[in-house]
Amino acid sequence: MDAPDEPDIRLQRLSSDLLLDFNKLLPVVLLKGSEGAKSRPRERVSEKATNKLVTLIEPFQEWPQLLDPHLADILPVITTALADFVVSKKVAKARVRLPSRTLPFQDAVGKLLYTFCKIRGHKVVSRFFLNHPRYLEPLMLSFQKWTHPENIASADIEDQDGPLSWEGRYVVLLWLSHLMLAPFDLSLMSSLESSAGAEASEAGLQLPQGLPKIAIRLLNFGFEHIASPSKEREPAIALLVRLAVRQDMFRQNLTHSLIQYAFSALEAEDSDPVSKSIYWPVGLLSFVGGVLVSADFSVIEPYVVPAFRLAQLLLNEDKPSISAIRSSALARKWLIKICRAATLQSLPTKHSFSPTSSELLEDCIDVLLAALADQDTPVRLAASKALAIISARLDPGLASDVVDAVVGALSEDVLWFDRSTGREISSVQDCTRDQKYLVRDLSAVNPLRWHGLTLTLSHMLFRRSSTPQQLPDVINALVLALEFEQRSSTQKSTGTNIRDAACFGVWSLSRKYTTTELAGVDTSQILAAGRYSRSLSALQLLANELVIAACLDPAGNIRRGSSAALQEMIGRHPDAVQCGIALVQAVDYHSVALRSRAMLEVGLEAARLDSIYRTAICENLLSWRCLRSSDASSRRLSASTIGTLSVLDDDGTSSTLGSIQTLEDIERSLQQLQRREVKERHGLLLALAAVLSAPLKNGLTSASTLEEASDERSNLDFMFIFRALNISLSTLESLTETDFTSSVLWPSITAEATSQLISSTMQLLRISKSAIRGQKTSFDKQVSTKLTVKCLDLLSLALLRTDSFALEASSSAARETFLTLDLASRHETASSWVDLLSGDGSRNTSLVGGGIGHINSLGSVFTTLGDSVVLEDNGVRLSEVQQAVASTLMAMSKADHEVEIRVAAVQNLTKGIISKEAILPEIVDVLALCLDDYTIDSRGDVGSWLRLAAIDAVGTMYRKDLLPSDGRRIRITEVLLSRVLRLSVEQLDKVRFAAWSVLREAMVCEFSISFESQFDHLSQISTTPYFYQLISLIRTQFSWAHVQLMEGYIASAGGGSESVLRASRQAMVTFAEGLQIDESQGDSMTLLSFCNVLLEVLRRNLSDDRKLVSCMEVIAFLLDARILQKLEGVVDFKWRTLLAFVQRSHYKSGNMPKLEAAIKIYGGLNDISAIRYEVLKKLGSMLLHPLPMVRNHAAECLYIITVDPSISETLQGEDWSMSPKDIKSNSGDLQSSLLAKTRML
Repeated sequence: MDAPDEPDIRLQRLSSDLLLDFNKLLPVVLLKGSEGAKSRPRERVSEKATNKLVTLIEPFQEWPQLLDPHLADILPVITTALADFVVSKKVAKARVRLPSRTLPFQDAVGKLLYTFCKIRGHKVVSRFFLNHPRYLEPLMLSFQKWTHPENIASADIEDQDGPLSWEGRYVVLLWLSHLMLAPFDLSLMSSLESSAGAEASEAGLQLPQGLPKIAIRLLNFGFEHIASPSKEREPAIALLVRLAVRQDMFRQNLTHSLIQYAFSALEAEDSDPVSKSIYWPVGLLSFVGGVLVSADFSVIEPYVVPAFRLAQLLLNEDKPSISAIRSSALARKWLIKICRAATLQSLPTKHSFSPTSSELLEDCIDVLLAALADQDTPVRLAASKALAIISARLDPGLASDVVDAVVGALSEDVLWFDRSTGREISSVQDCTRDQKYLVRDLSAVNPLRWHGLTLTLSHMLFRRSSTPQQLPDVINALVLALEFEQRSSTQKSTGTNIRDAACFGVWSLSRKYTTTELAGVDTSQILAAGRYSRSLSALQLLANELVIAACLDPAGNIRRGSSAALQEMIGRHPDAVQCGIALVQAVDYHSVALRSRAMLEVGLEAARLDSIYRTAICENLLSWRCLRSSDASSRRLSASTIGTLSVLDDDGTSSTLGSIQTLEDIERSLQQLQRREVKERHGLLLALAAVLSAPLKNGLTSASTLEEASDERSNLDFMFIFRALNISLSTLESLTETDFTSSVLWPSITAEATSQLISSTMQLLRISKSAIRGQKTSFDKQVSTKLTVKCLDLLSLALLRTDSFALEASSSAARETFLTLDLASRHETASSWVDLLSGDGSRNTSLVGGGIGHINSLGSVFTTLGDSVVLEDNGVRLSEVQQAVASTLMAMSKADHEVEIRVAAVQNLTKGIISKEAILPEIVDVLALCLDDYTIDSRGDVGSWLRLAAIDAVGTMYRKDLLPSDGRRIRITEVLLSRVLRLSVEQLDKVRFAAWSVLREAMVCEFSISFESQFDHLSQISTTPYFYQLISLIRTQFSWAHVQLMEGYIASAGGGSESVLRASRQAMVTFAEGLQIDESQGDSMTLLSFCNVLLEVLRRNLSDDRKLVSCMEVIAFLLDARILQKLEGVVDFKWRTLLAFVQRSHYKSGNMPKLEAAIKIYGGLNDISAIRYEVLKKLGSMLLHPLPMVRNHAAECLYIITVDPSISETLQGEDWSMSPKDIKSNSGDLQSSLLAKTRML
């Protein structure tokens, strides 16, 4: 059940290797010393090695318990090294030159120990700190110097590392707070060195007389970092708390001074506590809360009530300074903790309540109940936990009152709507037991408050604060919270945190209450149990709800949380749930992680165990989680699931009885819908279509099975068919034209769902007609006629939508409808669609999307429009309607239509129109035109969509062997396959891969040529071997494809992405270097032939800049690689023709890429002595080009190729970006010098 790639499983498998590497590297990084000698800490540590150590242990954050057995071996090495480093007093040592990429030892150790604290918690890590008091003074001295390097002697300042890192401060403060647990008085640990000159740094803090100065230093450390925004604030607060609660400090009245200072600073009216930082009052509140929790009651008794009243003041007062404190969620969280601690300290243990305790308790509960609706989750968590802890300390009677208050609050603002009467019910007591028409309305409740209340209830159950008599109300609240959902004004679903808290509540209930107690719960008092047709035990009810949440909930953490709660419940109460063990195995924690698997596989497996689970899942598939979800993909997945489950009978076998029951539920839900609930209708229509087609997919209902089935089975199947057709008719008749045209009613999803329903209905209608012909039963022909007419009307509206889902569904519906119609009706309908598309129909504003829906449908129904006629000479003549459809689609594929329309037309040419019997020469021309389409607009190369569609059409022709066997086959192959070959080396990856896939199949079909390398993945077609394999085809006898292949190749080698450009150029150079120069050695493909093909490509594309620039870049590259220069002296290669083509390419052009490529070519052609004079003359003339960049490029090229120092100096000394008239004389002299030198050579 564990997937091999689960992160926790992978971590468990690799943990031993990670820890082994860590243990080997740790002493090498931190310590130095020869083997056998005592190791000592390094002064500086490699930063790279430190990061490596951190990387090795950070993965354990996902599963920290794996570290526990190894902490005793790892942490002492680090803490002992830190202690030795501190005691050695090698701090603040000046260095002439600090090593680069190193860290001070204290920073490296701080990073390591903080990482362990982050993974395992500071309480676990602090146990491994050395706790001997002798480390206190050296640690304080080192910390002072590390955090305040400015106090070090001026001679040492220059080369210091700067202040200690925040991780280091965190670790040192944590160690200091740990040393405060020493059982010795601080006065016995004080010395002159550590106490001299110490005084309190905090203004307004009145310290008692005779306080050890070491305590003052510790106070300064704490208050210095108490307002820090980083993590060091937490150990600083712990240091102050542990210092304040020490018995020797209490005797010296330090506890009183610190608490009074905190009180006065927080409630001072003449100063703003937030003026320093918001973390300053947060730190003070944390200190007060820590003292209340840590100190004995005898120590803090005088401060309990004042602390609580202070918290009340800060929570309720409206003064600006107090409002600033209250604006912080962290401050409110600590205020809640102070209220909790003060209330717990005031609660008596054995004697009765005092008036003060009672008043304090009531006020605290009021504060906590109000905080449950706080906007910040940490505050709600603190309030819920505080209420649960206080309730656990109360007498059972008082605790049950708190539980009742929480449960009662969950029913506030909850409205109930009875769909059968249209009446809104405001009180739960007024709800009837019939849940079919009862819907809970949570629009008025506060979801934040519900989260706090549900979490409180769960914590109370974990502490058994609820009595068994209260369990019916508690379980009812948990069940309702487990299915909580509220929609925002933008239809965004909220309530995941509430359902998560409910899962925790069910888990706690299962864990803390016995089977006997839970079995004794009267479920008749549970409102949520009224949904079920039979009486259930409380455990079975909870199991049902957990199965529903685990299989259907849209949130992954809720599905997993429900699975965990179900496992806990069945593990502790195994015999109280139907098929308990099998259910746990099916609804596995890992299996429900993926929602599609949870619904289609886990839900189906659970439904087969018992009818109670099948019924529960099917009913909830109609709820907000699934078919009524705001997410369209969830609705589609839910419809597929309900179709699969509908054919299951109560005994787990396949039958149409379950489909009939599901049909009735869907019909009832559709009748209860409001007109504005468009998304809900979309889901229910999809579900209705899935239920109608499910028996067909499972082979339960067909013409043959109806004839062979028994009378009972046959009657059941006929009942399903006729009931389904009547429901479908009534549903389709409820839809209007507005539902398909009004933009506010989401017409695309309505068209999609309606089309799917039409498809399923038409399939059932054909079966019913077959049964009538077999005289098995009679059927109302009027219903059949009405159904067909209505389906055609709605289909015509659905075809207007252009959404991808709607297009796919409508084309499928059109085919199913045509299969049901007679031939005359098919011809009539298809002709009407052709008339819409012909002429200017596709540009008619009433034809939304240019008629893409009609194009798709015509392609789908083409084969249903009658058989083609075979003539005596083996020719083929299509029927008149088929000819019209084919002509229309080919017309729509031409360039005078939008690219989306053309793509749709080409795609639909493959749906039966291209066939061996009906191949048309016009189709080949259309495909060739589309394979050459490079339309570009603001969206980019949209022509690639058309090329992909045409490639797919060509692939269909070869895969299905649709080409004619006569002489036309050669012409079709040369026209189409040459273009596919070109596209297999073009620059776009998707097009290149699609063309390559077709090319492989076509070469095998036509020429029995199989490529040595197959390149089956998209990532493999951008490599050098791929391009080399294809450019090698020039060696073959396919002369008709050489130019096309080279045109595609230059697109990649001249203008592709970086990886494509490198791979294609490297393959080209490798291929060219392996060619013979001419045919003197008998090789048909030579370097001369190769370059002549390249020259032909250049000639053909002189007017097409897109191909021309790429071709010129490739020629420039081959000249730079000194490939073309090998042809110097070969008479058959026309160098002057190449030069003339290059000159014509940029004549009177301002295209900079073209001009730059031309200059590169001229630079390479300078090596050819036969045309060197013309080349230099042209480069010299370009020194006066109107564009400054061209002049600069020409000057750079001349500077590189010239060998005369005087000319080079002239080129280098001139500013060629100046106006041509300013440099005309110099450029003329320079050109004359160049030409004169050339004549001399």
